[in-house]
Amino acid sequence: MCYMSYELFGENLLRTPLGTVKLWDKREENRFDVAERAAQKALGQTSLLTDRIIDFSRPGLGHVDLPWAAMQMLPRALDLAAEAMEKRARSYRVKVGAVMCAVATEQRRIGLFYGGNYKPYQGGPRECAEAEVLSKIKCLEAEGFTDIPFMAVHGPDEFQDIDPFPSKTLHPCGKTCRPTLRDYLGRKELFRPDTLVVTTSYGGAVEVHALAEMLDAHARQDGTDQRYSIG
Repeated sequence: MCYMSYELFGENLLRTPLGTVKLWDKREENRFDVAERAAQKALGQTSLLTDRIIDFSRPGLGHVDLPWAAMQMLPRALDLAAEAMEKRARSYRVKVGAVMCAVATEQRRIGLFYGGNYKPYQGGPRECAEAEVLSKIKCLEAEGFTDIPFMAVHGPDEFQDIDPFPSKTLHPCGKTCRPTLRDYLGRKELFRPDTLVVTTSYGGAVEVHALAEMLDAHARQDGTDQRYSIG
């Protein structure tokens, strides 16, 4: 099987088919950070991270390669996944945050959509952070979004009692999240086999996968025969 190549160098650099981007989340504040904070303040949502759409069709911006611009947001997105955990997660146990980036090519827009896990008490209702962002897919399609370049998830260091999969970071769960991702990928709705999935932990561990690669790895572990390839 052949997957789009993502290579992680050290803790900081990720080589993608579009070029090399930084992952490091301990960085100086940039213009995007300032604009994001101002937008959240204007919305009156300082305590709850709110979905954000950035308009690249505004006069004066010139031509912007949207897929490349989206990948350049990845360092900020890793910060935002951790922030989503702090501001959106409601769990008596472990907290998880997620951010999904979507591109609307014709409208020249990039959106960042947030989620936090929900399990307020033992035995209570449960929703994963990834499930919250995935629940927005139909609305994104209706609004003209055509591609999801990446999704980032921030979770606990210790999670073997949640998911025994041998990894350094918590991956989307097998109960609801991975089946939903398989479904969207199979129907070719926004997600691609090479959509980047970045998972990070409280302690700073980072893993990067093409979506199909991650699903295949879990399928092998689960003993199922579902496989995805792009060549």
